[in-house]
Amino acid sequence: MTNFKSVLDAMPVGVSIINRNFEIQWVNESALRHSKEEDPSRLKGKYCYMQNLQKDKPCDNCPAQTTFDTGKVTHRELTIELNGAERCFQVIATPFKQKESRDFSLVIEMVRDITGQKMIQEKPLHSNELNKIVADNAPISIFTIDVNGVFTSINPAMARQTGLGDKAEEILIGRFNWINNLYTTKCGLSDYIRKALSDREIVRLWDFPFITYGGDRTFFMNFTGVPLFQADGKTHGLLCIIEDTTERVKAQALLAQEAKMAAVGRLAASIAHNLNNPLATITANSELALIAYRRFSDNTYYGADLFWKDVAVYLGTVNKAAYRCTNIIADMLKLSKREGIVLGKIIVNKVLEEVCDEIDFKKDKIKVTKKLSTDLPEIMCDGRALQQVFLNLLNNAVDALKSKPRGRISIKTEHHHSAVTVKISDNGMGIPGEIMDKIFEPFFTTKTSKKDLGLGLALCYEFLREMGGKIKVKSEPAKGTTFLISLPVPADREGERYDPGSTG
Repeated sequence: MTNFKSVLDAMPVGVSIINRNFEIQWVNESALRHSKEEDPSRLKGKYCYMQNLQKDKPCDNCPAQTTFDTGKVTHRELTIELNGAERCFQVIATPFKQKESRDFSLVIEMVRDITGQKMIQEKPLHSNELNKIVADNAPISIFTIDVNGVFTSINPAMARQTGLGDKAEEILIGRFNWINNLYTTKCGLSDYIRKALSDREIVRLWDFPFITYGGDRTFFMNFTGVPLFQADGKTHGLLCIIEDTTERVKAQALLAQEAKMAAVGRLAASIAHNLNNPLATITANSELALIAYRRFSDNTYYGADLFWKDVAVYLGTVNKAAYRCTNIIADMLKLSKREGIVLGKIIVNKVLEEVCDEIDFKKDKIKVTKKLSTDLPEIMCDGRALQQVFLNLLNNAVDALKSKPRGRISIKTEHHHSAVTVKISDNGMGIPGEIMDKIFEPFFTTKTSKKDLGLGLALCYEFLREMGGKIKVKSEPAKGTTFLISLPVPADREGERYDPGSTG
């Protein structure tokens, strides 16, 4: 008996021996600690339900009573309020029989507090309930599909979006495949879903054009697909989130169209303005020539020599104005032309040096400072187009410095990661902030010369765009202007360096 008592005292659960009257006969050390008594003899004879549960009668589902009634071991979980808090206990009641006797008057009751374990088990349940509440009340469509693409759950917003309403769950869940259907396949969404499931990575699509089940091709959405994993790490589905962005996309398209029409309007006004002057000249001088001819025919002119002299002047003026119209149209065709850019291997520093040699900076007493990097890789560009870009920008800088006593132009080239950059700066009059967003528009110019049509920067922008490059401008009135050109470096040449000695 001493060895048996030692074993029970060593157990990490409370062990009590009670009789049919629910009177405690013996407790082990763990049960004694729970009772807050120091002497086990003081517990003997006390009712277990009063001592342990602070009740005045046995529990309705008392495991000890069940064991006394059935003679079998009883397993039960009891949730009891103790000291104002709910506690959960696992109870095992075992008949305490003497050898082969079927009769017994005592029960061994083992009690283990499993409150903490229950809280851990129920935490995911509570988390899932919270997730469901969030999904059900979300204003965006949320649903899940299995690895084969079949719907496994949908939220109310998704049900409304499908137009199926209350029947959505019945029709979709377990039946409808969101990957292998005509609509998802046609718009290409099924490919992204398969990729998310196979690569086990989140996929995000912005303003994605989707063909709805009603055949509507004007539906746009933000789509997010998040792979779902089982405990063993295997993918068991995809969480899909859809936000309807149709109205926003339509609004953006409308704004873009309005901006485009406004640009077209400004372009048309500029063309009309630039063509109006030479056309007016042509009209006026052709009328003068016609009047002169009529008077000459009527013998009322001032003599044949003067007639031919005046007609030559009129026709010469008409000819110049006509050529001016021709040049305007030619420049417009250059601006709108999409073909003609021929890409080849270009060394930016070499092109810059060639352009600088064409410009007489000393004539206008302009000091030019060049800081050309020696580690530039070759780029793929149209040499003539790039030359035209540099020539336009440098000529603009020269024009800005003609009235400045100490004009300076600086030219700098650098290699930044996947791009070659060219910075051209001057200390001229600068560009006013209110017209900064118009300088790349066709026919916009701040120059007073009639020879300038305002197409230089527009052509620069267009040439660079077609070659994959970019141009930015920074300027402050009375302080100067800086143009920054960025030209892409082919991926296979990003690590190359330009050796000045290797170009001959």
